[in-house]
Amino acid sequence: MLALPLIGLMILGVDGEHHFNTLPYFTTAGATESLEDGAQRVKPFTLTNQNGESFTSSSLDGQVWLAAFFSTNSPHVAQMTKQLLWPNFRYRDESDITTVCFTLDAEHDTPEVLASYVERNTRYNGFEGKWQFLTGNQSQIDDVIASSFMIERDTIEPNNIATLWLVDDKGYLRGCTMLLPKMQSRML
Repeated sequence: MLALPLIGLMILGVDGEHHFNTLPYFTTAGATESLEDGAQRVKPFTLTNQNGESFTSSSLDGQVWLAAFFSTNSPHVAQMTKQLLWPNFRYRDESDITTVCFTLDAEHDTPEVLASYVERNTRYNGFEGKWQFLTGNQSQIDDVIASSFMIERDTIEPNNIATLWLVDDKGYLRGCTMLLPKMQSRML
């Protein structure tokens, strides 16, 4: 189910270097092999991480990262966490592979709540900051999700995104998967 991002991360481990030449770029129209075809890049953002510190997208420059979207009080938090733990554990000693989660409920997911969640799930990591959970102004977070990750929220279940994006070291979207079976048909 976790297909492309996890396969992409498996490919990344070859020779300790990151190889993206087999992964497509993504545009608003779908996958493309060419960067020149309007490949989608994560737009600059500044939010607050689980430590209550300002966190900018530029701090991810030169890193490969998985982007996830959920809240710690959502019904599917256990499933999402389980999906993120494998790559987190597998690459715990790689300084340039990061997990970045965006909350869908900033009112509930304060830095204190997120710090507890991240601490539980990163105790074996070899580097500080490998798992960032971002909060802040909900409308700003929603704008990042829509404009950078091209995610259209379901009007019936707006907090059921269940999507993972693989973002390359230059901020381009390189892989996407939907985690829940009912959403598989909505793959980009």
